[in-house]
Amino acid sequence: GSSKPKPAPIQEIISARPVKKSREVKVQAPNIPPPPAMPAAPAYPVAPPPPPVDYGGYDGAGSFAPPRPAIPVPRQYNARKQGNDRPKEYTMGAAGSTWKDDSLHDWPDDDHRIFVGDLGNECNDDLLAQAFSQYGSFQKAKVIRDKRTGKTKGYGFVSFTSVEDFMNAIKEMNGKYVGNRPIKLRKSTWDQRMAGSDANAKKMGWMKTTAFKSRKHVKAVDAPRHRHGR
Repeated sequence: GSSKPKPAPIQEIISARPVKKSREVKVQAPNIPPPPAMPAAPAYPVAPPPPPVDYGGYDGAGSFAPPRPAIPVPRQYNARKQGNDRPKEYTMGAAGSTWKDDSLHDWPDDDHRIFVGDLGNECNDDLLAQAFSQYGSFQKAKVIRDKRTGKTKGYGFVSFTSVEDFMNAIKEMNGKYVGNRPIKLRKSTWDQRMAGSDANAKKMGWMKTTAFKSRKHVKAVDAPRHRHGR
């Protein structure tokens, strides 16, 4: 047989000329003029610094000096030091029950007392006394607090010896802010809650003559007759 001729091998030819010199591009920065100078700010008056707060500290002798209060706290009536003719305990009554109250002994004799309502938890005796210290016959201020939690119950009392200051305080201070809330004022009726008072006796007499009726009894009386076979 006849044999086919073999193809000639392919030779790869690579031809490249090396770069002898690199091309360098020089970029010149633009000539930007500087910004114009800003005008000077006008000289405004500067507020003076606040006065330093006295937080207390140690003096030269080595003892601690307490801070001075910003507003003076008025002196309040103290039954132990000044004394009074009130009994040590009062018998109070409400809702058919009676109890002994020894806190009423701490108030002056024949005082005119105001009930202060809507007090916040931040209000204390000193803050309440400062609010009413402008009246000359002011005697005492007391915020009622819970014995277990220490939080205020939302009300307190203020005492005066002059009936004029008593009336003016109710007119002028009602609705004014003491702490974070506006207060509500009215005459205190603590003497009507005594067990032997006329107002309490009328309530006790009304409770004895009026029988308690349960919801079941009221429904049975007001129900239609045919439901009960009558």
